[in-house]
Amino acid sequence: MFFDPFPTTVDATQHIDMWMQVCGDQKVMISDWPNNPGSTQDVICDNAAVTMAGMGYTVYRVPAFSVSGVHYTYTNVVICNNLILLPSYTNATVQPSNATALAAWQAAMPGYSVAQINCQAMVTAAGVMHCIAMHVPQHRGGANPTVYLKTPRTAQTLPAPGNSVTINWITDDDNAVSNVDILLSTTGGNSFDTVIASAIADTGSYNWIVPNLCTSAARIRVVARDANGNTGHDSSIGNLVITGSTAPIGDMNCDCARDLGDVSPFVLALLDPTTYASTYPGCPINNADLNGDGQRDGRDIARLVDGLLP
Repeated sequence: MFFDPFPTTVDATQHIDMWMQVCGDQKVMISDWPNNPGSTQDVICDNAAVTMAGMGYTVYRVPAFSVSGVHYTYTNVVICNNLILLPSYTNATVQPSNATALAAWQAAMPGYSVAQINCQAMVTAAGVMHCIAMHVPQHRGGANPTVYLKTPRTAQTLPAPGNSVTINWITDDDNAVSNVDILLSTTGGNSFDTVIASAIADTGSYNWIVPNLCTSAARIRVVARDANGNTGHDSSIGNLVITGSTAPIGDMNCDCARDLGDVSPFVLALLDPTTYASTYPGCPINNADLNGDGQRDGRDIARLVDGLLP
């Protein structure tokens, strides 16, 4: 989801936090422009409010102003724990809206303390509270490292054996991660018996050469380790398919077996190769050449049937 930026004549930064702030899982604060109805920035904000409401968000509005080339905003706030740092201004045009903004944030965030900070001297530099703060979340693993495997994370067919796949991850620790292990499961994550890499630097990426094996239940795990020997890990959440040379001829759905589940994809491979390729990405379409004559045609049907019958 993308929104058009403000004109640079209104906001030189074109940063979205100058007119929108997500303040909860399903809550958002968006600017409104009482002195500039119908302006480009007003239309952008109004359209965004409609879009976010349509996505299930509760939308709150606060006034915003453009005065003498300065963008006055009440969405550029800092939310930290149960405290909200809300800008206030002394400009004569804007100052009456300080109370309106305070009431809007209090309504949106019950249970939070809202502190108004005079940002008049700061706002002329094209930003206020949110622009000068960096949020550092608390480490959630206690003494243990935490890991998030970015790729390959979800169910997918990997490139053919011999090709490179980049494994990407991020880690965190209360001190520092010393190194990581990368492991492979072929049992859907029940066990991780194959070591891809051991005690390598925590660089966040590793180029893995896909092995020549056949499995429809591969998963990757990254294990992070700190200097005290504490560990944490994360794994793929879906099965990865690897279609090596050990896959039987006639395995058309890449489950590493030739069975009744291959009949429909076999027919599709014969009649509509393009749709087969998109439906079963990475599966070798030439597995449909059961008689080895270099063609995929009706003469392969008998071989498929023979292989399925007891």
